Amino acid sequence: MIAIYGDLHIDEPSIPEIKEIFKEIYFNKDYKRVVFLGDIFNKKKPTPKEVDFFTWLVTEMLKKGAVDIVVGNHDESSTTCSALDYVRHIGVTMHRGESCVLLGNFKLGIGHFFTDKGDEFCRNELHKVSDLSTKYSLTLLGHDHRFKQLADNVYHLGSIRRKSFNELEYGKPKYAEIDSETGLCRFYDIISAIPMYEVTSVKEALKTDSKAKLRLVFSSFDDYLASVNQLPELKNRFEAFKVKHNYTQKVEKKTTSTQKGRSFSDIFAKFLKETVKNVKVKSLIEESL
Repeated sequence: MIAIYGDLHIDEPSIPEIKEIFKEIYFNKDYKRVVFLGDIFNKKKPTPKEVDFFTWLVTEMLKKGAVDIVVGNHDESSTTCSALDYVRHIGVTMHRGESCVLLGNFKLGIGHFFTDKGDEFCRNELHKVSDLSTKYSLTLLGHDHRFKQLADNVYHLGSIRRKSFNELEYGKPKYAEIDSETGLCRFYDIISAIPMYEVTSVKEALKTDSKAKLRLVFSSFDDYLASVNQLPELKNRFEAFKVKHNYTQKVEKKTTSTQKGRSFSDIFAKFLKETVKNVKVKSLIEESL
């Protein structure tokens, strides 16, 4: 059996979550080959801790079988070098651009790119779904974090976790498993990926399981001010916490000479200084604006 994984986007805060995910989707399985579809790291220049974690993960996988990695756009340091090139020296097979993994007569097309169909970000005519569908028995692509079927045998596999709150509506992350003898492909939900929610009140937030990534949306500045003292507690409660201001605050025009020429930042700085005394609350307000 072969396992195929989408984008990891490893950064230091995500390492505990990714470790839990691989306990579920790899370490209790018996895969003889693993394929990564790119964007292993979140940044082109990963930290030593991020490199160390992925090196450990790949080394464990190589004890059981082969490992193939597609270089993603987040991994590329330049057109000739990537943050992943070092793993070639420990036995990993590297792929750039559109590539193929042969499994007997079964051709698995792999890559890290968008196509002329099915994506929301660009339309790259260099990679046509009709061509991929014809050339390969099955094509699995990275880059798009949402699971999408582009043709009968062409898919964006999606990321193994929800990285940002822009991905709230993407549903459960998935990974793929291919029977190397029959070519049968199955997709499985990743249960241990930390769920992501959006709420509109502190009351809702406090009812949400703390093992979550949470975004709290305020519809008015008054609601925000009424809740601001509780935000530090919420920030410490969840795996990830973010405040979204879903309103435009109207400020009355001041005609007095003392107000003339004052910027909003000056006015708000005065408000913070005179009104908000708690240092942690003040810091959280500044971060969220």
